[in-house]
Amino acid sequence: MSFSEHRRRWLWIGGLALLVTALNALKPLYIDDPYYWERARHIQENPLDPNGYVWYWHQWPQPSMEDSTPPLVPYWLAGSLALFGDDPAAWKFGLFPFVLLFCASVFALAQRFASSLALPLTTGIALGPAFLPGWNAMLDGPTAALTLAALAVFLAAADTNSRRGALAAGLLAGLALQSKWVSAIGPPLILLWGLLMGRLGLALLAAAAAGAVFVGWELLTWFQYGDSLFLWNVMEANRWRWELSHLALALLPLLGALNIGATLIVIAGVSPARWPVWLAMAAMAGAFSSIAWRPVHVPVLMGMGVVLFVATGFACTRLGSERRAGDADSTRRARREDGFLLAWLALEIVQYLAISPNAAARRMMGAVLVMTLLTGRFAAAHCTSASRRRVVWQVTGFVAAVGVGFALLDLYEARITMRAPAAAAERIRAVAPDANLWYVGHWGFGYYADRAGMRPVFPDHTRLREGDWLVVPDRIDKQEVETRGVSLRREDHIVFDDDLALQTMPNYYLGSSPLEHRSRPRLVVHLYRVIADTVLPTSWDSDHLAGWVRPRSTWASIPWAVPALESRLKNRDARERRLMATVLGELGAYAAEAVPALEKGLGDREGSVRTAAARALGQIGAPAEAARPALETLQDDDFQSARKAAREAIQAIDAALAARSPTLESDS
Repeated sequence: MSFSEHRRRWLWIGGLALLVTALNALKPLYIDDPYYWERARHIQENPLDPNGYVWYWHQWPQPSMEDSTPPLVPYWLAGSLALFGDDPAAWKFGLFPFVLLFCASVFALAQRFASSLALPLTTGIALGPAFLPGWNAMLDGPTAALTLAALAVFLAAADTNSRRGALAAGLLAGLALQSKWVSAIGPPLILLWGLLMGRLGLALLAAAAAGAVFVGWELLTWFQYGDSLFLWNVMEANRWRWELSHLALALLPLLGALNIGATLIVIAGVSPARWPVWLAMAAMAGAFSSIAWRPVHVPVLMGMGVVLFVATGFACTRLGSERRAGDADSTRRARREDGFLLAWLALEIVQYLAISPNAAARRMMGAVLVMTLLTGRFAAAHCTSASRRRVVWQVTGFVAAVGVGFALLDLYEARITMRAPAAAAERIRAVAPDANLWYVGHWGFGYYADRAGMRPVFPDHTRLREGDWLVVPDRIDKQEVETRGVSLRREDHIVFDDDLALQTMPNYYLGSSPLEHRSRPRLVVHLYRVIADTVLPTSWDSDHLAGWVRPRSTWASIPWAVPALESRLKNRDARERRLMATVLGELGAYAAEAVPALEKGLGDREGSVRTAAARALGQIGAPAEAARPALETLQDDDFQSARKAAREAIQAIDAALAARSPTLESDS
């Protein structure tokens, strides 16, 4: 390859990265972006204390050590905050080095596995629907960039037996591990390549370097905070998991929608004529269009997923048979490379099923990439003429058009989320200029609501005063509060709608179908006036509340949930009163403020509830000392288990007080 050709290729890669960055910068903060902005803001102010703050993203505030975000990307965003201030577009332009690293790494891998088609494959991946809409200001793009860079650098180091290259690859893999833990797939892939290519020593060196970076940061976290962010999240990782069957069923529609290029590349590799590829592109365009007319997204995208896996399987089978037909010595390396790509794909699917908390388009990035490399490898072996390579470029253009379509639709919906809080504030200020404005809502809605002069509601804690207003969006992840039967009156609502019956929000980020038919408004924002002082209670049923609290019994955020639990002790259903008393007992000292309510529970008309309340007081221990007289009275109860529970509770309280008294004496 001439120098000018080499330069043109890398100029193309740089321009591609700049285009992706610019399209991403147009999008307001969206979905989880403000979550990382808040972490970056704290790091900017306290760079040596990255986990020493309280954040508010779910139902109640919680310490940042209960956050599942490794530090690398928040530190990078903190640098952008320091340089550019409160300017989301500038922060996203600050991600350009990651986008460039991603494009360059994909190109390097494509050159290795499908050399003649490296440029169209890279372009289709970068502008395709799996990657272009998914950068935002989140972790997935930078993580993919670092993981792929580590792999590309190690493969090059293995060619020359370079220890320095292996160490560089290990450093990149370690940084990837501290950007998002799904990058744990990187070191196994390095080890697999080293094993297949006779470079196991280099692979072990790279893996050791990655481990040193990862473990080093976790040890620093442990020494500073007394816990490891990674270990804490491993212990709690399954609390949000979807069922395995749901994750498996989501695999087909997700890949069917996001990886249309792989199917088309196989057709281009099989057929010397152009019309089968054009026909397939027309069929795919029709399939996407049909979703706008009817709610057929699940069967349509599942069907596309089935076709994708059949096409990929066919390409792999043909490659295998062609390798067997050739000279064994000359094709041994090629067969090992084929095996590596297949193992990589298997690892991506296993990782998705094993650790994904839910289905989402961003969890398919690795699988889309490796399937494209596999099918591109097949096409590169057959599209050897200039005319057939032009067909692959036509496929790339189609894939890029679909990806840009996804991105523009996502941008449109993100701008609605940005505009909605300001529109709500303007509507309220027109009738109540001096009213206090409150809101529920996370994602980008919360970020822009803060900037519209609203304040967030803490369920079960925030007291709203008469004359205040509350803004409640639908279809936005938010605090769940009860708005019926409380001192609120709905005065107005704002509807954001149009004639395009397609949506990416929120299903692209949280769902099994990244593109769905839309049959209701894109967003409705409800405006409530507070007609009397009130505290908005959590709207979850008791089973949901108990299920949320129980896995989190070590969380420092639990006291925020105690009022919700305590209020359910007055429920008409004895089973629910018993459940709430039981859960409060499991929280131990965290539930100290519920002691008066549990003491009242000792007089409940149901014996099983009295028993549960007594046991809970015993589990709370020393803070339940004030309930001792009521427990002594309960020892004469008609209900045998209540009498026993009261005796055991008194013993537990006495033991807790005795254990605490030496410390109190020494303090005095």
